[in-house]
Amino acid sequence: GLGGAQSTSGAEAITLDELGNVYVTGQSEAADFSANGYDYATIKYNNAGIEQWVIRYDGGESEWAISIFVDTEEKVYITGESRVNGSQTFGTIKYSQGTTLTMNAQAGSQVLEVVSTNGFSIGDNIVINPGGSTEETNTITGFGSILLQTPLQFDHNSGEVVELLISTSVENSSEFIATEYSLSQNYPNPFNPSTRIKYQVSGISQVSLKIYDLLGREVATLVNEEKPAGTHQVTFDASSLASGVYFYQLRATPAGGQAGNQFIETKKMILLR
Repeated sequence: GLGGAQSTSGAEAITLDELGNVYVTGQSEAADFSANGYDYATIKYNNAGIEQWVIRYDGGESEWAISIFVDTEEKVYITGESRVNGSQTFGTIKYSQGTTLTMNAQAGSQVLEVVSTNGFSIGDNIVINPGGSTEETNTITGFGSILLQTPLQFDHNSGEVVELLISTSVENSSEFIATEYSLSQNYPNPFNPSTRIKYQVSGISQVSLKIYDLLGREVATLVNEEKPAGTHQVTFDASSLASGVYFYQLRATPAGGQAGNQFIETKKMILLR
């Protein structure tokens, strides 16, 4: 099953990065279904179809991933629905592409020898061997190599992945109720050469609506300004672009809110001449 599901799972979204790697995300039944329901589960394959890593996110209650986006720095953003204290909310997590071990690391050690520490900082939470039988999390306390806060629980082998895991907005996201912030499918779709995109915000928000090609390159900015609560519509004219698949992404941050509390959603559209 997706992401090591115990029994039930399902893929909900797929995207590519500029190197042709494929990312699939969806929901996966947690190890203890009765307690935790479903988790976000994300898999990366290289352009030959070989699995690179699997990573799950468990916020403590049920989560269902519904969209995925990879930016030009290969950071992976996953948005989905989450049930927190009985209320349905949106939750977004971000993974930075990791590094790999250059030497074996033994259980009890607090040092990881890695290819590169670029993009990692003291205090970051990391996942070692995501999706593997020895997967474990830890916290960075220093560098030279990666110095860990607590001793490793398992042995780890050269070549295993170390991922940076930053969780944003699943906690304290009660204002992001699904019916309040939304991004609709463009219409018509497929389209030639223009299409309409509708979105909704629940309060005054800083809104960004951008178009990306299959390689993750930004090709147009349709909205980048503060918008009042309500439903808004914008027309995208693609007369200067080639036929193909494009993605459009909405980011909305409530006025006075923190950047980590953004609503982010990405959808696919097809330009067909």
